[in-house]
Amino acid sequence: MVTPSFTCPEANCNKSFLRKEHLNRHMRGHDPIRPFKCKDCEKTFTRRPVYSPVSQDAT
Repeated sequence: MVTPSFTCPEANCNKSFLRKEHLNRHMRGHDPIRPFKCKDCEKTFTRRPVYSPVSQDAT
């Protein structure tokens, strides 16, 4: 088994990752800035939505 070598530095967060880009993606979850907004429901995200609307029954 491969040992994860990138660990989240946040207090009380014990997550670790095999790849640095996965840690970077995880770290955005600790950041209060959510730059991406759903055009249909105004919900905000740390990552660009893959599809829209967020939920099929949002309408």
